[in-house]
Amino acid sequence: METGLNEILNELAAKGGKISYLRDLRQRCTYLIERYPTLRESLNVIETYLLNQTQMFLDLKNVYDVNYVCGLSTGIYLFDEEKGDYCFNIVGGKKNRTSDEDLDFDYTFDLASITKFFTLLLLLKLEQDNIINFNTRVTDVCPMYIGLEDFTINDLIRMHGEIMTNGYMRYASDEQEAREILKTAYLVSLRRDRNKYNDFGPMILTDVIVETVRKIHPELDSYDKVMDYYLFSPLQLEHTHFSNKVHDPKSRLLNGISGHAGLFSNSSDISGLAKSLFNLEYLDQEHLDRLGEITFPDDPKCNKGNMGMYIKHPRGLNYTFLPNEFSDLSVATQGWTGSVCTFDPKNKMHYSILTNAIYECDNEEEVKNDKPYNYSAAFRNYQSSVTEDIIAIYVIKKYFNDYMNIHECIDNKMLIRSV
Repeated sequence: METGLNEILNELAAKGGKISYLRDLRQRCTYLIERYPTLRESLNVIETYLLNQTQMFLDLKNVYDVNYVCGLSTGIYLFDEEKGDYCFNIVGGKKNRTSDEDLDFDYTFDLASITKFFTLLLLLKLEQDNIINFNTRVTDVCPMYIGLEDFTINDLIRMHGEIMTNGYMRYASDEQEAREILKTAYLVSLRRDRNKYNDFGPMILTDVIVETVRKIHPELDSYDKVMDYYLFSPLQLEHTHFSNKVHDPKSRLLNGISGHAGLFSNSSDISGLAKSLFNLEYLDQEHLDRLGEITFPDDPKCNKGNMGMYIKHPRGLNYTFLPNEFSDLSVATQGWTGSVCTFDPKNKMHYSILTNAIYECDNEEEVKNDKPYNYSAAFRNYQSSVTEDIIAIYVIKKYFNDYMNIHECIDNKMLIRSV
């Protein structure tokens, strides 16, 4: 047993997993294998623990007696051509804080800035298919953005410089005024040796993508149509869509159709997306690797990649949303509404935690970043548990010789509670 476990853990370490984290993992897996000597038995133990941790997170309240989330969906996916895939989805709680309606597996969550990950995927696909060139100047495609001078598509993807507008989009009276304000975008800084996270780049790229694609397909005259044609339909993401019910005020002014926020989805769709990525059905290896590219590797503080994606950092989940157990070139994306999605292309494992965490309250002390006070700490504790579970599942599946293609959805009634 020891030899087999060591080989699997050494393989994880060789791909970039942090050794100190993997030592604790060996103890847990050794116990599981000795006590529960079949794959299904060991998985049952891990899954039961995950269900219990999910129940605890759903029930957990802060010092103001407010639940951190009213509903959530956690999805785990591991691609394994040799021994069979593993897909495990949990859903529980209510649709919102004032509703008695239970969540179901068709319910879609507001992804907020996780939308940027989909925008990055689309851009990489368009470049791979020679439809778009990242070195093209923005003004060559969209002349109305005259304030961006010689900035290229790649500059916007890497979030170079600093962009501002004349006026605040969120205070626009309607869509037309919001778009007019966006057209005033100008560069406060032209620096290309650092990035400045913002929503303007992905919003402008929305126009660049549509203007580029409509030259080939005139009928694809809006961003939602382009996304559906190049991403949603080919990958059969049936529950992923734009919605004007988005929490982000700028996206809401744009009818929820933007490259920075506006997408809604569920854990089963995102697990399906992970499968297509890991199986190289959507992007080739070169473009898949660029999802986890560090834009400024010499910057010790940098934990961001293209389009603001989270990249591995030595301090792990204390500094980023990407676990240190994951391999190099892994990527995580997080949304303002409280959700996180992680992708490890080398080990071909993924998990998403989609939540309804937005909390409105007149008492400012009870709210931070539109979520209940101390939400971040509670969420990271839960994410840490999910991370430990998916790594344990990965090791257990590798250790046993069984072929087991597992696709399970848990709509566990113990997870459904009144809010």
